[in-house]
Amino acid sequence: MEPVVQIDDLVVRSNAAVAVRRTRDAVAVPTTQVRLKRILGDLTGTFVLRSTTSAVLVGVESGWAPDAATTRVQFVDGGKRRLVTTQDVLTAAGELYFADMTVEAGGKLYLPSTTAVCNITMSVSGSVFGAETLHVCQNSQTSASISTTGCKDPTAENFNSAALFSDNSTCYYGGVRGCTYTVASNFDSIAEVNDGSCVLPAGLTAGCAYSAASNFDGNDRLDDGSCTFPNFGFL
Repeated sequence: MEPVVQIDDLVVRSNAAVAVRRTRDAVAVPTTQVRLKRILGDLTGTFVLRSTTSAVLVGVESGWAPDAATTRVQFVDGGKRRLVTTQDVLTAAGELYFADMTVEAGGKLYLPSTTAVCNITMSVSGSVFGAETLHVCQNSQTSASISTTGCKDPTAENFNSAALFSDNSTCYYGGVRGCTYTVASNFDSIAEVNDGSCVLPAGLTAGCAYSAASNFDGNDRLDDGSCTFPNFGFL
């Protein structure tokens, strides 16, 4: 079970510190997740992800870019003047603005493929997933060094060529994800793609189950399709 909280805009201001903490009953509820459209603030607040917690930045279709408005004087008929303001619109789906962020060891932050980061200090000891393009503001108020972890399997639908660290457990190959092993206590009859979540009987692990395979280790295994066989050529 994973409690999930959906929030449109998380606004952290007036020196506030907002933290996502693990649940009190870590056995029954091992992780906690919050889903956000945007994280905003006033340059004074901090958002913290503790160990075993995660945040998913769902993102928005577009938004206003801070400090990107231009005002000019326009002269009109009759000697009148008009002030015209032009506001830039973000092209990034995700926005991290004006609220410092800390991802502690064991914490996870999931970002849209395109994310804008501006006017924050971002400290990451945990993992950041998903971002393929990061627009990081180049100014004195922005300090963010983000190394993305993601799927590095080019055959997966969510292959992330920009990911610095590989975590292929996040790869998605289409179809319904879940546990596909019938002997598992959490077998999902509608699952089409095994997502690695199976809870197997004690002593049983997934691996290569065929003794003729070059990577068979002699132990009883639940076949996971990982076997490799010698090339017998034309024998």
